Amino acid sequence: MDLLDKKIIRRLLGNSRESFHSIARAFDVTCPTITSRVNRLRQMGVIQRFVTELSHETMGVEWILTEIKTNGGIRKSDLLQEFQSNACIGDVYMLGRSRYLVLAEVYPEEKSGYVSCLKKIDDIEYIEVSDIHPISTQISNGNCKFTTRGQKIDLSPIEVDLLRFLVRNSRTPIKTITDCTGYSTKLVRRVMRKFIQCNGIHLTLKLNLSQCGQINFILRTRLRDMTVQADEIADWVSCRYPEELWFTLFAPRSDSLLHYMTVRQPQSIERVIREAIKHPRIEDVEATIIYSMFKSEGRTQQFLKHCIGNFSEDELELPLSSLHEPSLLEQEIHT
Repeated sequence: MDLLDKKIIRRLLGNSRESFHSIARAFDVTCPTITSRVNRLRQMGVIQRFVTELSHETMGVEWILTEIKTNGGIRKSDLLQEFQSNACIGDVYMLGRSRYLVLAEVYPEEKSGYVSCLKKIDDIEYIEVSDIHPISTQISNGNCKFTTRGQKIDLSPIEVDLLRFLVRNSRTPIKTITDCTGYSTKLVRRVMRKFIQCNGIHLTLKLNLSQCGQINFILRTRLRDMTVQADEIADWVSCRYPEELWFTLFAPRSDSLLHYMTVRQPQSIERVIREAIKHPRIEDVEATIIYSMFKSEGRTQQFLKHCIGNFSEDELELPLSSLHEPSLLEQEIHT
């Protein structure tokens, strides 16, 4: 995976329905080049799917970072099963034999219960929970959950209906949607434009960066004092390491920024550490290699089903095709 691959991924993270012709023009390459690159990234498993996700503001969830340390007694498969049974848990990364980093999407009323469930797992001896915030930088500023909480938007029954077709494949052709729903092409195009332009819906990618054939690590930079602006350090990292950085998260409780980074060689991690520790506003630096362990489907589908249940009878007089699930054939169509 090279810099062009990364640029393509970032572009699609911000709008996974963008045409390959448009991306090719932006990067001054041919459309077949973009097509072959995307196909190869999908075959590698880096791009798992084209998906649609609702913003955290729209769903009303908080993003929680949990660091877990076990005593080594629990098997990884058993711990994974515990994670999979918890609806809050989104992504899980292994930091070593007994350390794990968990990203969770938690409704405010679920927070205490989420922590209590983790504490009940046998052999866990340490849990640290922090609220985290995504930071949009000069380099990584796509409209996706890694860089923004987004805005809150209210969804109409028709919009929920169309989203149900885009959750598993955000590149589902408009003709497929019109054929399945009975809505006019004009209506579908109008709603699709709203989805692309608003900041409450992310037409994005489901990624597995552990499949990129490179080294993935978390660079943790602890700020020197409370007066330091987190976005200042995030911008510095994004400008200094445009090829390495994917996204930055801020954990205010520990005054730390977590930068998800990818490099080709271990020596590059050492270089990043040496340079970051010299920054006058950074107190300390830690780098930890990570391995992707688990990625959930997220909470968008659950939220959409909740929306359907809250619509009034008058609203449900509309021809809601989403009262049935899209077929597997509809879910697997790609362009």
